[in-house]
Amino acid sequence: MEHIVYLTKFVLSYVIPDVTYRVKEQIRREKYLTQVILHETNLKLVTRRLKPVDDGTVKFAKVNLTGQEMELDLSQ
Repeated sequence: MEHIVYLTKFVLSYVIPDVTYRVKEQIRREKYLTQVILHETNLKLVTRRLKPVDDGTVKFAKVNLTGQEMELDLSQ
């Protein structure tokens, strides 16, 4: 008898997910948006650090950025 209960419990726990599909999709979306924001921030920092020179080469310049300068414009 108790084996039937264990089997039923196992089947139900397998069939019914712990996390709903909607929540999984929200987690995936948040992860994607975080990656996009990190990528944009890195691009913004790199483009500010690179300083074009007249001879066609690119040199690095030291830049001290404040918190406001590092913020992204997410209204696009």
